[in-house]
Amino acid sequence: MKLWDIRQNRLIKDLYVAEQTAVNCVEFNPFCVTIAYGSSDKTLKHWDLERFELISTTPMDKLPATKLAFDFTGKNIFVGTNEGFKYWMIDDERPEFIDMFEVGWNNLQDFVYKEEGLYGIL
Repeated sequence: MKLWDIRQNRLIKDLYVAEQTAVNCVEFNPFCVTIAYGSSDKTLKHWDLERFELISTTPMDKLPATKLAFDFTGKNIFVGTNEGFKYWMIDDERPEFIDMFEVGWNNLQDFVYKEEGLYGIL
């Protein structure tokens, strides 16, 4: 995965993604300088963009992530899959699974997290 400065049209950093793994979704953290991405290997990876170090990797799930949204703390993330949402604390090297909301959506197009709640679009 490549991180670009589009203002200067220059490559900042190549982040390692294992061979044969596709990045399905990416979300920049609006509260600190980190990024998270879900990939076809059914994990979620959280990177520090100041040191370019991997912060955490979730255990392999049964479905790949299709959408991501950080919560208002920037330390937790909602992960959308075709079965619903999973809520993870990902701010240290051992991610902690917090909760799952099964909604049975097969066509999740997008979702957004706001302080009032989580909103999904089919």
